[in-house]
Amino acid sequence: MSEEHKKLENIAIEWLYSNNCSLFAQEVPVGYEIADALGIKTQYGINTIYYIEAKVSKSDLMCKKQKLIYRKSVEYNKDIDFYYLIVSDTLIIPNDIYPKWGVINSRSEERRVGKECRSRWSP
Repeated sequence: MSEEHKKLENIAIEWLYSNNCSLFAQEVPVGYEIADALGIKTQYGINTIYYIEAKVSKSDLMCKKQKLIYRKSVEYNKDIDFYYLIVSDTLIIPNDIYPKWGVINSRSEERRVGKECRSRWSP
């Protein structure tokens, strides 16, 4: 793992903490994948789960593994509420790339807000 990737993971943890997550960790197994950072915020007895992937380069962003994680997050996942990418400042992500995921830059600022990926209410 590169120093830049580790730095982004640490910024992700700081972002989760600043967003009132009471539990957070790095390198967390989630199904068959490993989240670079995962956080849980509990409010009024409801858990909200944040999954964050750190991306240093365009090739890292567009690799098969990342595309598969995105597809699974949109089509199958019922446990994670929000997905985010945390990226280096030099990496620009167009709005049509992973549109349901939020984007955080290396200054811990949200460039794009994540859309909730699961429905909390069953019919």
